[in-house]
Amino acid sequence: MTKEKEYTVSIISGMLLMLLGSFYYFSGMAGNLIGFLFIGLGVVLVVVQTIRLNKLGAGVSQDERTRKISTRGISYSWLITLVFLNILFWIDALEVASIELSQGISLTLLVMIISAVLFKSLLKNKEL
Repeated sequence: MTKEKEYTVSIISGMLLMLLGSFYYFSGMAGNLIGFLFIGLGVVLVVVQTIRLNKLGAGVSQDERTRKISTRGISYSWLITLVFLNILFWIDALEVASIELSQGISLTLLVMIISAVLFKSLLKNKEL
């Protein structure tokens, strides 16, 4: 396995750790400490491996196609985030579930980050 693939797998596993920690925190299956521990480990793993990947030279190349993909991916991410915020509003207004402020902000950030990465990778694989 090349270094670039190794770092990419580590970054994805860090995101999965953050997702698992969020699941434990919001579901209440484990204590809050377990959820925060998984989230913290995931954040550290993602940050460290991203820095290592960028030092390897796999950073973002700045050409017109890459800028266009990034711009379009972030635009789609914002649209998905606004739809998600609207859904959260109606969940709270109709009293379907009780969502605290910290939970709402955490879920919104999670949706923003995942949708931005997802749309950027989908648009990168699709020739524009």
